[in-house]
Amino acid sequence: DRMGIGYEALKAVNPRIILASISGFGQDGPYRTRAGFDQVAQGMGGLMAITGHPGEGPMRAGIAVADSAAGLYAVT
Repeated sequence: DRMGIGYEALKAVNPRIILASISGFGQDGPYRTRAGFDQVAQGMGGLMAITGHPGEGPMRAGIAVADSAAGLYAVT
């Protein structure tokens, strides 16, 4: 909205538009101001604890699982 491209401005150009907003930790709640990107989600969700090599520390998954899933869920 502050950039002039909020829902109402876009709807004026195309009334059939669908706008989706993705936020790592939601619009409200205690973590709303935290950066929400894939590596954070993998760490907080426990995926990094089960990924990697035995005897080594946590490792990111080979793909951006949370980023990819967020886009797919928004489209769905």
